[in-house]
Amino acid sequence: MPSKRELLKETVSAFLDGRMGFEPFEAEYRQRYWDESSTEFQLRDEIDLFGDIIERLDWTGRHPPKRDRDDGWIDHGQFRDWLSKRLAGAI
Repeated sequence: MPSKRELLKETVSAFLDGRMGFEPFEAEYRQRYWDESSTEFQLRDEIDLFGDIIERLDWTGRHPPKRDRDDGWIDHGQFRDWLSKRLAGAI
């Protein structure tokens, strides 16, 4: 059985390479992240990385209005860009 880390990595990869759209990615990532406790992660970097993704998802919308963008919200395309940059060298 794949580890939680492997399942999360596969979900992220499917999203970034276009095999999965934003909404299915968000639902699957959240489910896989919260299915088990994060005690499986051994490295602080893993805890930070996978937690950062959840936190950024919380601030992502389809078309956030300017007022929300001013508060830090991003759209789906910006999330994809952010995730690519965040993962550079991290996984």
